[in-house]
Amino acid sequence: MLMFTASSEKTGLQQQRIEQLLVNLADELSQANGMNMPVLMKGNAGISLFFAYYYLHTKEDKYLDQCTRLAEEAISWLEKIDMPSMLASGFTGIAWLIKHFINLGIFSTDTDDLLDDIDRYVAQSLERDFHKNDYDLFYGYMGKAVYFLEREHRNNCTLYYQQIVAQVLRSVEQGKHGYYWKANNDLPEINLGLAHGSPGVLKFLAGATSHIKYTEEIQIIIAGATRWLLRQRNPPGNISFFPNSTSTTPLSVIDSRLAWCYGDLGIALTLVKVNKLLQDEQVRLFIDELLQALSQRSFETAFLKYDEILNCYDNCFCHGASGIAYLFHKLYRETNDEGIYRKYLEWAEIAVQNTAAMLANLGNIEKRKEVINDKLVTWEDYTLIHGLAGAGLVLISLMNPQLSAWDSIFLLD
Repeated sequence: MLMFTASSEKTGLQQQRIEQLLVNLADELSQANGMNMPVLMKGNAGISLFFAYYYLHTKEDKYLDQCTRLAEEAISWLEKIDMPSMLASGFTGIAWLIKHFINLGIFSTDTDDLLDDIDRYVAQSLERDFHKNDYDLFYGYMGKAVYFLEREHRNNCTLYYQQIVAQVLRSVEQGKHGYYWKANNDLPEINLGLAHGSPGVLKFLAGATSHIKYTEEIQIIIAGATRWLLRQRNPPGNISFFPNSTSTTPLSVIDSRLAWCYGDLGIALTLVKVNKLLQDEQVRLFIDELLQALSQRSFETAFLKYDEILNCYDNCFCHGASGIAYLFHKLYRETNDEGIYRKYLEWAEIAVQNTAAMLANLGNIEKRKEVINDKLVTWEDYTLIHGLAGAGLVLISLMNPQLSAWDSIFLLD
C-alpha cells in the first residue's frame, strides 16, 4: 500500500521510482564489506535490520542472505570484545535484533534459548542505570525496556520490564507546574527531546500502560507530566512550539528543528499518545493548535544541514529528511489530519530526492568512517541512525505501513 498520493497513475510512477531506489540502496549497502561495527544504531546490526524488512517487502532470498550474514557477524562479536550493555551500541541492541528477527519469522524460535543468558546480563546492568538514574533510550534503562518488551512473557522479562516502569515512577521530579524527568547531572537544563528527554519518558510511560496495570499513580504522573510539558511552550512569535530544552534557571529561548530526536514532531506524537489515556479537552485543543503549526512549517525552518560532500540535505533518520517524513507519516496515521497529510507528502518527496542524491554521490567520495580500538569500523553514511539503512527502512514503511515494527527502538510504536 503506497501512501504517497491518491492519484493511481501518479502512485504507480512513484512506486516504480521508489522500488528502483530501494534496489540501488540495497546494492550499495551490500558493498559495505569494510564495515564491521557490530552494533544496532551505527553498525552492521542496523544494516541487517534494513535487509530483514527489505526481504519481507520483496520476498527475495538474496536479501534474506544479506540479513542473516550481517546479523551473524554482529552476534559473533559478542564473544570477542567487552561490549557495553546499552541498546544503541551494546549487547542489548544485538539481543533485541535477534529476538525481533524471531518475532518476524526470520530466525527460528530455537534461537530464543540463546538469549536466556543475555537476559540476565541486561537485567544486571539495570542496577547501574538505576543508581545513576540513566533513563536514556539509547544509553540507559528505557532502551533495555524496549528489549524486555520484545521478549515479553519469556522467563523474567516481564518482571524486569515492570522494574523499569517502577524506576520511571520513582525518578519523576515535581516542579511548579507538574512532573518532569531530568538527566542525573549537575546541569540545570531539562531535555525536551523524544530521544533523550522528558517527553520520551512520558511517551514510554503512556505506552507501558498497554502492558501493565494502569494504576491511579501512573494516571496522576502522566497527567502532571503532560501539564508540565504544555507549560514549556515557547512564547508566541517563535518558529517552533517548543525549545530543545528548558531549565530550572533562566534560559534563552531557542527554536527547535524538525527531527525525531528533538522538536515539535516528537512532542506532538507524545501528546497524541498520552491524550488517548487522559481524554483531556484542553490537551486536545493544544494538540490541534500544534498540528496546525506543524502543517504550516516551511522547509527552511526545519533547519536541515546541507551536506557539501554528498550534495544533498541531511537525510538521516535522527535529524534529517527521512526521519521527518516518517514522523509526519506516523502523526497522520494517528490523527487523520489533512494538513499533516499534505506535509507528509512534501517531506516524503524530499526524503526520496535526498536518498537518490546520497546514492548518486557515495561512489565519488572516500567513505567517512569511524575506527574504534583499531579493529571496529563504521561508515556513518550507511548506518541506521545516520545513514542509508535508516532511510531505506523509512521508504519501505512508507510503501507498506504494515512493515514498521522496527520503529519500537525509536519509541514510535
